[in-house]
Amino acid sequence: MDGVLASGALRSKNDKVTSAVLPSASIPSLDATTGALGVFASSTRSGTVTLSTRDYDGIWLSSQAAQSVNASAGSQLALHAGGSVRIAGVFQYPDDGRSSNYQYVALSQVPVDANDFDQCVVKTWPVPDALQALLQSTVSSWPSDASQQPTISQLNATQGSKLDAVKAFRERQSALAPLVMLVIAFFIGFAVVRVRRLELASAMHCGEPKTALWLQMLLEALVWCCSAILVTLPLTIWAITHMDTGIIIASPTLVGILSRVPAAALAGVLAGVTLAMLVTRERDLFRYFKNR
Repeated sequence: MDGVLASGALRSKNDKVTSAVLPSASIPSLDATTGALGVFASSTRSGTVTLSTRDYDGIWLSSQAAQSVNASAGSQLALHAGGSVRIAGVFQYPDDGRSSNYQYVALSQVPVDANDFDQCVVKTWPVPDALQALLQSTVSSWPSDASQQPTISQLNATQGSKLDAVKAFRERQSALAPLVMLVIAFFIGFAVVRVRRLELASAMHCGEPKTALWLQMLLEALVWCCSAILVTLPLTIWAITHMDTGIIIASPTLVGILSRVPAAALAGVLAGVTLAMLVTRERDLFRYFKNR
């Protein structure tokens, strides 16, 4: 379904992985379908991970288990009973509030066969509306005992069970960026013209129309403001394209949101220039001269 990045099934195994280097701390083992391995392989990424045939040759260890036996992806792990097993991969499982069931575990890839599995795991974004019904449809038989009925839970619920995306978007820290840029640009535009008040008052005293001077200041402000925007544009594009968000960079909505910042800068500069010209008067020429 749309939004499902990876999904698969797991089941417990009676045997554990007992390494020769740490025989006293056996690693619990689970059978995992190829889809389940994809869920864990992409546990620290926002998108999906494509696994090759080589990635299924051996077992996958959680980062904590791999660290305890000093194993890495592609290496051979010596077993306490003799022989060795290949480490096909190591998946990250940070201690960020998620369930600790898979914090110290070994996963072995198995085909989807007639045998039942203990649990299903799914990674989605955005979350489909019918996800709960889909997960319930994977149950082969519902036990009569209510205490033994399957449950659906979120792997990490520290940030809540539901996402109010609209609220999170409106309360983002960068929401005030256009307003902050407007204020900063306004003071810059005002200061740039204000420091030239003696020059402007002198030109008006010589007969230069104030409207012409105002248009001149606006054109000059447009030149250096647009130049600044063009200079920073490549850096902005680079930052956007390197975001790990999984969104379409060319989205008109995203472009429209980002364009508010340079638009606010341009509007603030022009407003500051205009106010500075309004308060610059020919009759204050001699006061400007004496103050300088």
